[in-house]
Amino acid sequence: MRSFAVWYKEKEQTKSLEASKDVKAKVHINLWEQNICKNENSLVHIDIGLMVDDMSTVAGIYIYCPVVIELSAVKDLGQTIIDNQKLVGAIFNENYQIHSGTARRLLIIDSARGDFIIYNLDVVNDIQIKDKEGTLLYIKTEDILNGDYGGHDKLPSRYYFRLRISVERNKLDMMFRTQKNISPFQDAFITTQVIDFRLNNLRSCNQFIRDEFAKGRHFIIEAVHYLLLRKATDVFIHQGEQVSSVLAR
Repeated sequence: MRSFAVWYKEKEQTKSLEASKDVKAKVHINLWEQNICKNENSLVHIDIGLMVDDMSTVAGIYIYCPVVIELSAVKDLGQTIIDNQKLVGAIFNENYQIHSGTARRLLIIDSARGDFIIYNLDVVNDIQIKDKEGTLLYIKTEDILNGDYGGHDKLPSRYYFRLRISVERNKLDMMFRTQKNISPFQDAFITTQVIDFRLNNLRSCNQFIRDEFAKGRHFIIEAVHYLLLRKATDVFIHQGEQVSSVLAR
Protein backbone atom coordinates (compact mmCIF):
# COMPACT_ATOMS: atom_id res chain seq x y z
CA MET A 1 0.00 0.00 0.00
CA ARG A 2 1.81 3.05 -1.23
CA SER A 3 -0.71 5.21 -3.04
CA PHE A 4 -3.27 7.78 -1.99
CA ALA A 5 -6.53 7.67 -3.95
CA VAL A 6 -9.50 9.95 -4.50
CA TRP A 7 -12.87 9.27 -6.13
CA TYR A 8 -16.55 10.07 -5.51
CA LYS A 9 -20.03 8.64 -5.03
CA GLU A 10 -22.70 9.83 -7.43
CA LYS A 11 -26.13 11.00 -6.27
CA GLU A 12 -28.87 8.44 -6.86
CA GLN A 13 -31.08 10.87 -8.79
CA THR A 14 -28.38 11.53 -11.40
CA LYS A 15 -27.31 7.92 -12.04
CA SER A 16 -30.05 7.37 -14.61
CA LEU A 17 -29.23 10.49 -16.60
CA GLU A 18 -27.64 9.62 -19.93
CA ALA A 19 -25.74 12.90 -19.89
CA SER A 20 -24.12 12.10 -16.53
CA LYS A 21 -20.37 12.54 -16.90
CA ASP A 22 -17.39 12.22 -14.61
CA VAL A 23 -16.71 15.43 -12.73
CA LYS A 24 -13.53 17.44 -13.30
CA ALA A 25 -11.27 18.21 -10.35
CA LYS A 26 -7.87 19.64 -9.44
CA VAL A 27 -5.79 18.33 -6.55
CA HIS A 28 -3.45 20.27 -4.26
CA ILE A 29 -0.92 18.35 -2.16
CA ASN A 30 1.33 20.04 0.41
CA LEU A 31 3.80 17.82 2.24
CA TRP A 32 5.94 19.06 5.11
CA GLU A 33 7.49 17.84 8.34
CA GLN A 34 6.97 19.61 11.64
CA ASN A 35 10.69 19.59 12.45
CA ILE A 36 11.60 21.85 9.50
CA CYS A 37 10.01 24.58 11.64
CA LYS A 38 12.59 23.86 14.38
CA ASN A 39 10.08 21.75 16.26
CA GLU A 40 11.14 18.41 17.70
CA ASN A 41 7.73 16.95 16.90
CA SER A 42 8.06 14.12 14.37
CA LEU A 43 4.69 14.74 12.73
CA VAL A 44 4.40 14.89 8.95
CA HIS A 45 1.55 17.07 7.68
CA ILE A 46 -0.18 16.16 4.42
CA ASP A 47 -2.49 18.92 3.21
CA ILE A 48 -4.97 17.71 0.59
CA GLY A 49 -6.96 20.30 -1.37
CA LEU A 50 -9.63 19.31 -3.85
CA MET A 51 -11.27 21.71 -6.31
CA VAL A 52 -14.43 20.02 -7.64
CA ASP A 53 -15.92 21.68 -10.72
CA ASP A 54 -19.54 20.66 -10.12
CA MET A 55 -20.93 19.31 -6.85
CA SER A 56 -24.48 18.92 -8.20
CA THR A 57 -24.01 15.20 -8.90
CA VAL A 58 -21.60 14.37 -6.04
CA ALA A 59 -23.09 12.63 -2.99
CA GLY A 60 -19.74 12.11 -1.27
CA ILE A 61 -15.99 12.16 -1.77
CA TYR A 62 -13.63 9.30 -0.88
CA ILE A 63 -10.00 9.92 0.07
CA TYR A 64 -7.79 6.92 0.81
CA CYS A 65 -4.65 7.39 2.91
CA PRO A 66 -2.25 4.39 2.94
CA VAL A 67 -1.61 4.64 6.68
CA VAL A 68 -3.89 4.04 9.66
CA ILE A 69 -4.94 7.26 11.41
CA GLU A 70 -7.62 8.35 13.86
CA LEU A 71 -10.24 10.98 13.06
CA SER A 72 -8.48 13.24 15.56
CA ALA A 73 -5.50 13.36 13.12
CA VAL A 74 -7.70 15.01 10.47
CA LYS A 75 -8.19 18.79 10.50
CA ASP A 76 -10.34 20.88 8.19
CA LEU A 77 -8.46 23.90 6.81
CA GLY A 78 -11.50 25.52 5.22
CA GLN A 79 -12.25 27.44 8.40
CA THR A 80 -8.60 28.53 8.62
CA ILE A 81 -8.85 30.02 5.12
CA ILE A 82 -12.18 31.68 5.87
CA ASP A 83 -10.73 33.25 9.03
CA ASN A 84 -7.55 34.41 7.27
CA GLN A 85 -8.59 35.37 3.74
CA LYS A 86 -5.04 36.38 2.77
CA LEU A 87 -4.37 32.64 2.42
CA VAL A 88 -6.58 32.54 -0.69
CA GLY A 89 -3.96 34.34 -2.78
CA ALA A 90 -1.15 32.17 -1.37
CA ILE A 91 -2.98 28.91 -2.16
CA PHE A 92 -4.21 29.75 -5.66
CA ASN A 93 -1.54 32.27 -6.71
CA GLU A 94 -4.31 34.56 -7.94
CA ASN A 95 -5.60 37.96 -6.87
CA TYR A 96 -9.21 36.87 -6.46
CA GLN A 97 -12.10 39.04 -5.40
CA ILE A 98 -13.57 37.64 -2.19
CA HIS A 99 -17.20 37.91 -1.07
CA SER A 100 -18.28 37.00 2.42
CA GLY A 101 -20.90 34.26 2.63
CA THR A 102 -22.11 32.14 5.51
CA ALA A 103 -20.05 30.83 8.43
CA ARG A 104 -19.15 27.74 6.39
CA ARG A 105 -18.82 29.21 2.90
CA LEU A 106 -16.51 31.79 1.36
CA LEU A 107 -17.45 32.96 -2.14
CA ILE A 108 -14.49 33.50 -4.49
CA ILE A 109 -15.01 35.41 -7.75
CA ASP A 110 -13.06 33.82 -10.61
CA SER A 111 -14.05 35.46 -13.89
CA ALA A 112 -11.70 33.24 -15.92
CA ARG A 113 -12.72 29.75 -14.75
CA GLY A 114 -15.93 30.29 -12.81
CA ASP A 115 -16.68 31.37 -9.25
CA PHE A 116 -16.26 28.86 -6.45
CA ILE A 117 -16.88 28.25 -2.76
CA ILE A 118 -14.26 27.49 -0.13
CA TYR A 119 -16.12 25.24 2.29
CA ASN A 120 -15.63 24.60 5.99
CA LEU A 121 -16.12 20.90 6.74
CA ASP A 122 -17.28 19.73 10.16
CA VAL A 123 -14.83 16.87 10.69
CA VAL A 124 -16.99 15.12 13.30
CA ASN A 125 -20.29 15.29 11.39
CA ASP A 126 -19.24 15.52 7.73
CA ILE A 127 -16.49 12.90 7.64
CA GLN A 128 -16.65 9.17 8.22
CA ILE A 129 -13.52 7.10 8.68
CA LYS A 130 -12.79 3.39 8.17
CA ASP A 131 -9.68 1.33 8.83
CA LYS A 132 -9.00 -0.61 5.61
CA GLU A 133 -5.26 -1.49 5.83
CA GLY A 134 -4.89 2.25 5.71
CA THR A 135 -7.60 4.86 6.22
CA LEU A 136 -10.62 5.52 4.03
CA LEU A 137 -12.18 8.96 4.54
CA TYR A 138 -15.68 9.63 3.26
CA ILE A 139 -16.83 13.27 3.05
CA LYS A 140 -20.63 13.54 2.97
CA THR A 141 -21.70 16.20 0.46
CA GLU A 142 -25.23 15.08 -0.49
CA ASP A 143 -26.88 18.27 0.80
CA ILE A 144 -23.98 20.69 0.41
CA LEU A 145 -25.78 22.86 -2.17
CA ASN A 146 -28.81 23.33 0.11
CA GLY A 147 -29.24 25.84 2.92
CA ASP A 148 -28.66 29.48 3.72
CA TYR A 149 -26.66 31.37 1.09
CA GLY A 150 -25.97 34.39 3.28
CA GLY A 151 -27.85 36.90 1.14
CA HIS A 152 -26.87 35.40 -2.24
CA ASP A 153 -29.70 34.12 -4.42
CA LYS A 154 -27.60 31.29 -5.76
CA LEU A 155 -24.07 30.14 -5.14
CA PRO A 156 -21.87 28.26 -7.64
CA SER A 157 -21.65 24.47 -7.52
CA ARG A 158 -17.85 24.61 -7.85
CA TYR A 159 -16.36 23.84 -4.42
CA TYR A 160 -12.92 23.71 -2.81
CA PHE A 161 -12.17 21.48 0.18
CA ARG A 162 -8.92 21.32 2.13
CA LEU A 163 -7.91 18.85 4.83
CA ARG A 164 -4.74 18.32 6.83
CA ILE A 165 -3.75 14.80 7.83
CA SER A 166 -1.02 14.60 10.49
CA VAL A 167 0.94 11.37 10.76
CA GLU A 168 3.93 10.32 12.84
CA ARG A 169 7.04 10.15 10.66
CA ASN A 170 7.81 6.55 11.65
CA LYS A 171 4.50 5.39 10.13
CA LEU A 172 5.36 6.70 6.66
CA ASP A 173 8.13 4.36 5.59
CA MET A 174 6.21 3.76 2.37
CA MET A 175 6.79 7.43 1.47
CA PHE A 176 10.07 8.42 3.13
CA ARG A 177 13.25 6.40 2.67
CA THR A 178 16.76 7.47 3.56
CA GLN A 179 19.39 6.25 1.15
CA LYS A 180 22.48 4.78 2.75
CA ASN A 181 25.93 5.75 1.51
CA ILE A 182 27.16 2.93 -0.67
CA SER A 183 30.71 4.19 -0.97
CA PRO A 184 33.24 5.28 1.67
CA PHE A 185 34.10 8.20 -0.63
CA GLN A 186 30.62 9.69 -0.32
CA ASP A 187 30.28 12.70 1.93
CA ALA A 188 29.35 11.50 5.41
CA PHE A 189 27.56 14.78 6.05
CA ILE A 190 25.12 14.38 3.15
CA THR A 191 21.86 12.50 3.65
CA THR A 192 19.72 11.55 0.67
CA GLN A 193 16.03 11.17 1.39
CA VAL A 194 13.69 9.68 -1.21
CA ILE A 195 10.04 10.78 -1.09
CA ASP A 196 7.66 8.51 -2.97
CA PHE A 197 4.21 10.08 -3.28
CA ARG A 198 1.58 8.42 -5.47
CA LEU A 199 -2.00 9.32 -6.31
CA ASN A 200 -4.55 6.92 -7.81
CA ASN A 201 -1.89 4.32 -8.47
CA LEU A 202 -4.31 1.43 -7.93
CA ARG A 203 -1.65 -1.25 -8.33
CA SER A 204 -0.18 0.08 -5.08
CA CYS A 205 -3.49 -0.25 -3.17
CA ASN A 206 -5.08 -3.26 -1.51
CA GLN A 207 -7.91 -5.25 -3.09
CA PHE A 208 -10.63 -3.56 -1.02
CA ILE A 209 -9.63 -0.09 -2.23
CA ARG A 210 -9.35 -1.29 -5.82
CA ASP A 211 -12.88 -2.72 -5.58
CA GLU A 212 -14.33 0.42 -3.97
CA PHE A 213 -12.59 2.64 -6.54
CA ALA A 214 -14.02 0.52 -9.36
CA LYS A 215 -17.57 0.82 -7.95
CA GLY A 216 -17.38 4.61 -7.60
CA ARG A 217 -17.19 7.47 -10.07
CA HIS A 218 -13.77 8.79 -10.99
CA PHE A 219 -12.78 12.43 -11.11
CA ILE A 220 -11.22 13.69 -14.30
CA ILE A 221 -8.12 15.08 -12.62
CA GLU A 222 -7.00 18.07 -14.67
CA ALA A 223 -3.97 18.97 -12.56
CA VAL A 224 -2.04 17.96 -9.45
CA HIS A 225 -0.29 20.83 -7.66
CA TYR A 226 2.36 19.27 -5.44
CA LEU A 227 4.22 21.45 -2.96
CA LEU A 228 7.06 19.98 -0.93
CA LEU A 229 8.23 22.16 1.95
CA ARG A 230 11.82 21.60 3.05
CA LYS A 231 14.69 23.45 4.66
CA ALA A 232 16.23 26.15 2.47
CA THR A 233 19.57 24.31 2.46
CA ASP A 234 18.10 21.16 0.89
CA VAL A 235 18.89 20.33 -2.73
CA PHE A 236 16.09 18.81 -4.84
CA ILE A 237 16.65 16.10 -7.43
CA HIS A 238 13.52 15.17 -9.36
CA GLN A 239 12.86 12.03 -11.37
CA GLY A 240 9.73 11.18 -13.33
CA GLU A 241 7.28 13.29 -15.29
CA GLN A 242 8.14 16.88 -16.11
CA VAL A 243 7.31 19.33 -13.33
CA SER A 244 6.26 22.90 -14.04
CA SER A 245 6.27 25.54 -11.33
CA VAL A 246 5.02 29.12 -11.14
CA LEU A 247 6.59 31.72 -8.87
CA ALA A 248 4.17 33.65 -6.68
CA ARG A 249 3.47 37.09 -8.05
